[in-house]
Amino acid sequence: MQASEPLHNDPPKLAVKFLRWFCNERLVEEIEGDLDEYYQLYSKRYPTWRAKVYYWFHLFSFLRPYSLKKKTQNSKRLIMFRNHLKFSFRYLSKHRTNALLNVMSLSIGIACFLFIFIYLNGELSFDKYHKDSDRIHRVVIDLVSDSGRTPDATSPPALAPALGENIPEVELTTRVFPTWGSKYLIGATQENQFYEEKIYRVDPEFLEIFTYEVLLGNPDELLSDPANVVLTETTAKKYFGDENPIGKELTIFNRDNAKKVVSGVIEDVPFNSHFTFDFLTPLHFSSRNIDEDWGWYNYYTYVKLRDGSIHADFEEKLQPLYLASNPRDSISPNITYSQPVKDIHLKSALKWELGANSNMSNIKIFVSIGLFILLVSLINYLNLTIGGLVRRTKEAGVRKSFGALRSNLIGQFVTESLTVVFISLIIGGLLAEFALGALTEIFGREISIFDPANIQTFLVLSSCVIGFGVLSGIYPALYFASLGEIKGMMTKKRGGFLDLKRILLIAQFAISAIMIVGTMVVYQQLMYFKNSDMGFDMDQVLIIENADAISNQKTLKERITQLSFVESAGYSNGVVGGLNWTFTLGYPEGFLLNYAVVTPDYLKAMDFEFIAGRNFDESIETDSQGLNLIANEAALKALNLKLDQVGESVPLTSNRQDSLIYGKVLGVVKNFHYSNFKEDIKPYAFFYRTDPEDNLAIKMSSTNVRENVEQLEAIWNDMTVGVPFESYFLDQSFVELHRTEERLSDVMLYLTMLSIFISFIGMFAIANIVIKARLKEVAVRKALGATTNQVVSMFTKNFVLLVVIANVIGLPIAYLTMQNWLADFSYRTTLSPMLFALALILTIGLAYLIVGMRSLKAATSNLTERLRDE
Repeated sequence: MQASEPLHNDPPKLAVKFLRWFCNERLVEEIEGDLDEYYQLYSKRYPTWRAKVYYWFHLFSFLRPYSLKKKTQNSKRLIMFRNHLKFSFRYLSKHRTNALLNVMSLSIGIACFLFIFIYLNGELSFDKYHKDSDRIHRVVIDLVSDSGRTPDATSPPALAPALGENIPEVELTTRVFPTWGSKYLIGATQENQFYEEKIYRVDPEFLEIFTYEVLLGNPDELLSDPANVVLTETTAKKYFGDENPIGKELTIFNRDNAKKVVSGVIEDVPFNSHFTFDFLTPLHFSSRNIDEDWGWYNYYTYVKLRDGSIHADFEEKLQPLYLASNPRDSISPNITYSQPVKDIHLKSALKWELGANSNMSNIKIFVSIGLFILLVSLINYLNLTIGGLVRRTKEAGVRKSFGALRSNLIGQFVTESLTVVFISLIIGGLLAEFALGALTEIFGREISIFDPANIQTFLVLSSCVIGFGVLSGIYPALYFASLGEIKGMMTKKRGGFLDLKRILLIAQFAISAIMIVGTMVVYQQLMYFKNSDMGFDMDQVLIIENADAISNQKTLKERITQLSFVESAGYSNGVVGGLNWTFTLGYPEGFLLNYAVVTPDYLKAMDFEFIAGRNFDESIETDSQGLNLIANEAALKALNLKLDQVGESVPLTSNRQDSLIYGKVLGVVKNFHYSNFKEDIKPYAFFYRTDPEDNLAIKMSSTNVRENVEQLEAIWNDMTVGVPFESYFLDQSFVELHRTEERLSDVMLYLTMLSIFISFIGMFAIANIVIKARLKEVAVRKALGATTNQVVSMFTKNFVLLVVIANVIGLPIAYLTMQNWLADFSYRTTLSPMLFALALILTIGLAYLIVGMRSLKAATSNLTERLRDE
């Protein structure tokens, strides 16, 4: 008996699922039924596999737009977004002047904000790259005397081992001993040699406390031998090129020609470190035991605290340990304390800092400027948006009459706002990148917006600006939604004198006034520094370094002084405005005395002004012996001496057995500035010795400077063999003392100009909107006999009054801010009322000029057509 055929064959399950996934719900049942009928028919005629193939074939034939599912809601949103975007570009194109002003001011504001905050991000990152940087501290000592307290970054070498042995919170200690201004001639060969200054002698724990990637060498043995030297990557390439330097020798060309073996290469010191070096070598002195030396204040002491230890506990034990270990300070104790390494760059201004630090005051100014610029731009954008509401009243009314919902209005205005914001973000980012590249020299390092750390700043700013764009788009939508349809079409609402537009303009110009005054005060302080009497003449004074490389310094000076352009020349072991030395002097109470060892001609070359006594005399043998010195007025006062005691033998100090040591103040020079203007003039003295000194100061005439230096170099090369000639003009070193303020002045000048520019863009745009809205009124006034001056005055007086109000608000804030900034300087300019008057006159004049020109154009145009249209 034959088996009966099945009544129904099921189609492929996967095909059915695919059909139900893509097919429109209204058609799926009908299409699925038709496909099933065909499948049953084919399954009777053909094998099952062929029937399934036919099923899939017919299924794909239904993949047509009419049969696809319609995502109605998403489709409507997409269409609506496209319409909003299309209308946005049409509107911006139609009102391209205002759109361009909006994009320009917002782009500049974003660029300035990025420019400043990316730079500040680097300033705030100093020394944070070290592993466990929050546990690393520098131990410093304030030197105390009757004349006051001198904060000093240095400490004696015995302090570090005492800390490690006696304070349980300390895990590691290291000392750093720099070259103290001396330069060493170093070379891999006799021909390949350079003068180097960035050489640190350190304890082996230095590379355990501070984090630097070891590129070559055994990390555990880098500083294990006194003959070892560790190079940074750039220094290794400088001396050895692409060769592997490990195990090779470097020679320090001096009396001993000491040999150093390269034991390792580490990465270059990042820019955000409060110290920099090119060479590391083990701290070792064969002639003395520094672990027990409490009197040699030429070291820097760093500690790393144990994980979990409390810094306050460590700090509490510092001073007792210092006094117990150092009995010589028990009578007039110095004060020891620690600084977090992360705070040194911005919060430390001690004597003998290892590098040029910034300060929080300037950081706050930069932050304020960045926020001000961005705020001015955003206010400008918001003001232009609000100013355009009158022009768009009819548009919004028509939209509402044709059924536009509040959400439609919000979508349209938000899309327009975001379009401007996105364009501004792109342009602002490019401008910031260009500015950061162009001002590399001012900031002293290369900065890019595309660095990973800076991308985060850009994204945060982008989020804030986009959020602002959304809010500024919602405001006009809500404003128009609150109006009735007919009222929205026909009514022009006019605000009072202090409506939102004018309030925002006042805020803009108040900020601009603050920045104008701030820029002028910073610049005036720099000019005060540059034009002040320094107490000596540094004009055309050339300093030749490493003069001790000349075996016969007397012959060198004689040959140089025979040149027609050389007025005088003298040697010193330090440089006024650069390096000097200190020791304690005074009886019965001591004080910290800054000093330099010089030759008599040095004081002549520098033109120090004597107010009493005489200069050193080479023919008087005792002048170069003992405590015979030339003091400045501050030092004479600290010694409790009067001018009539100059030249007399007086007790100047005592030894450990309380025996008096006598000396003479041979002369007194007028007080002179040898540090920046933030510090008071301290006691300073000169001593005379016949030993070779490091620097030769040459007073030259001001003609043909380049040729003069070339002649000096020729004499140098004739008296040396392969020793590089290195020199600089003394005024350059004094510029470095105020490099931070000069940088601040330059940046503030650029940004203030941009702030004023943005503010007046806003004023021009608002004036343009106001004047266009009142052209009919202008036409009527002109028809009734009003003069052009009257029309111009009608518009300008209100805007000028806004600027006056802005100055009344901004100038007192500027006064308080800059008064606080100047308080950091011991020698400072005064805040003249003329500065504030100038800011007022400048802003009023520019406002009158911009609004006056626009209103003059309106008053002199042909208004007949305007009246005819009305």
